[in-house]
Amino acid sequence: MKLTELKKKIKALDGVLKNSKNYRKAWDSNLKDFIYKTLEEINKKTKLKADIQYSEQIHGMEAISFGLGFDESGMFEIMTNKVKKPLIRMNGMLIFQQLFNGKISIFINFPYIDGVGDPKNPEMFEIVRPHELTEDKIVAYIERFIEKVTAWEDYDDDVPPKTTGIGFNHQAASLS
Repeated sequence: MKLTELKKKIKALDGVLKNSKNYRKAWDSNLKDFIYKTLEEINKKTKLKADIQYSEQIHGMEAISFGLGFDESGMFEIMTNKVKKPLIRMNGMLIFQQLFNGKISIFINFPYIDGVGDPKNPEMFEIVRPHELTEDKIVAYIERFIEKVTAWEDYDDDVPPKTTGIGFNHQAASLS
């Protein structure tokens, strides 16, 4: 019976399982505090006024969020001729979440206005091992997050449509 390949795969699995345990220890011992404190420092130095939250609903899958809060959107649902209900806007959120294997998932929730369409799906930035997460990387994630929120805010149709590659180039109707 040839077990050479199977033994290699078992050894690889053992290595991955050991790494997962070490990644979880890193989160508990220092990484979650490092992320939180780095976000606080960036928030303070940039005067962004983000809301930083630590969520631990499921131990081993905790998350730290860097949210831009909620506001009235400036739009209202007309309830009666005298009563208007403000539509609330979530301004976007950057999230660092520990995964089942101890690695860290970094993703964003886009801004959205409650009651106006469906929120855009979250966008994954990256999955990293604990030792790969540095202050500079966290700053880069926030920069990218702010760029995405800015693009969402500044949405319009100034960008020409992409061609389909089969000869059609449909233009959106214009009122001008």
